[in-house]
Amino acid sequence: MGALTLCIAGQVLFGADLSGKASELVRVMNAGQRIAGPAMLLPVGWGPASGRVAKVAARRMARAITGAVGPAGHLVAARRVAGVPEGAPRDLLDVLLKARDPGGSPLADAEISDEVTTFLVTGSETSANVLAWALALLSAYPAARERLEAELGSVLGSRDPQASDVGRLPWAKAVICETMRLYPPAWSIERDTVAADVVAGVPVPAGSMVVISPYLIHRHREFWPDPAGFDPRRFMPGENAGAGARHHYAFIPFGAGKRACIGSAFAELETVLLLAIIASRFRLELTPAGIPKAAGLLSLRPAGELRMQLSRRA
Repeated sequence: MGALTLCIAGQVLFGADLSGKASELVRVMNAGQRIAGPAMLLPVGWGPASGRVAKVAARRMARAITGAVGPAGHLVAARRVAGVPEGAPRDLLDVLLKARDPGGSPLADAEISDEVTTFLVTGSETSANVLAWALALLSAYPAARERLEAELGSVLGSRDPQASDVGRLPWAKAVICETMRLYPPAWSIERDTVAADVVAGVPVPAGSMVVISPYLIHRHREFWPDPAGFDPRRFMPGENAGAGARHHYAFIPFGAGKRACIGSAFAELETVLLLAIIASRFRLELTPAGIPKAAGLLSLRPAGELRMQLSRRA
């Protein structure tokens, strides 16, 4: 799933074929995942005066960053040579190359590479996790899968879905939403306070890191009956009587407010379409190992491998 979504992000956002680099980039991102979470949350020093463990972690992070930024730099350099076409930008890379700061200066190539890397990583990692968890959950809950297959057969027949079909696939979208409720890719959201405050009776000093956990909010009994169960009907219009009364921030897989994920619409469209394509052609079954535990790294991904048996649907 990681290689698939990475190739899609490269093609759609940057007009680049990353199929030959996908496996290596996924390996690099996996390494970065294991370091980035602790580096962000643990209150230890990461500079020259830090301890041995922190120094080793910093070196590994540097290697992961170099491995991810390198291909992005090649994309920028290649587009510089090809030139940016006149008229409306073709993709996000052209937007970045055409961008100017308030003083009229363009972005440096290093800055553009950083932006490209961010979009490649976040634009592939999160969607890959959602798809992996969704396929596992559909195997564990056959009734939900049967309803999905029936919807796909009714709407699509034997053809592949188009973007215009997403509005006609409410169950597929509900499956994705319920998957993100149980396994939100961004399982924690960090913000630094700009001023002292009191939240729910707890003093919060200025400059503190506040961690909001969508994973916990999405499983809170006050908002979600049977919170550990997989029930896409929660997100089906007319089937969930309590949905209208649910708190606005009870479901925040993409964060909320002005700092919400800029790629949420892209991710929703992509995951629904990919789930429809996969489920219309194949059926995936969990092995006896079942659904793996979740690993709370930078994103919420399966701990270890998620093995499934693949069969082509008739």
